[in-house]
Amino acid sequence: MTKLKQMIIFFIFLFSIIPSIFSAENKLQIINGETFIMQIREKNGETYLGTSTYNIQNTDSKTTYYYLFVNKYSSWYVWTDSNGIPFKIIYENEYGKITLLFNHEGKVTMQGSWKNEVIEKIKYFLPNVTLENTLVIRSLNLESNEKYEFDLLQYDKLPEPDAYRMYFQVIGEETVTVKAGTFHCKKVLFSLSDWRGIFWQAYYYVSNDSHRYIVKTLNVPDGGAMELIRIE
Repeated sequence: MTKLKQMIIFFIFLFSIIPSIFSAENKLQIINGETFIMQIREKNGETYLGTSTYNIQNTDSKTTYYYLFVNKYSSWYVWTDSNGIPFKIIYENEYGKITLLFNHEGKVTMQGSWKNEVIEKIKYFLPNVTLENTLVIRSLNLESNEKYEFDLLQYDKLPEPDAYRMYFQVIGEETVTVKAGTFHCKKVLFSLSDWRGIFWQAYYYVSNDSHRYIVKTLNVPDGGAMELIRIE
């Protein structure tokens, strides 16, 4: 075999594996049982801790993420596919407990009890509708600056299944230092897709690696902020 043929074969092989190399690097890496402690600051200045514990399950070539988030006011248990799109969320606070089921075609079924009333409702949205966005943003392609639109159900509207059309968009990079350490992050804009987005923007700082840690937020919660205190 001539050297020219050897070089051609080598470059064909190289270009054939490049996509798989990059997809492996960009794939979200969740470690079973990893726990994130966040300090949450409300608009009124009140601060408290929130704890998120993540797990991953692989069965029959299917990946499922699930995590439990708890703070002093509420908790939610979330199950999603590998794209962070939920198929089940259980939300609970002082008013009651609600289970939401998502069929990934836009149908949301809400069941539970709220202020001592039985809740059973069905409503339709975008296929990627959700009540939470943590795993949505951690599963995003952070190398793209295209808008990712989705319907986000609102906690303060419960037990009504009302949603805002929202979007994420990577707008830059920044090195961020918090109590948990220093991280090179993607800066992600979070806002409403309609005209109201002119008046309300929030920002997520997500570590630019396969872990996709949410290191810091600004204006999430509304008028407040969060930052990563430690990882356990």
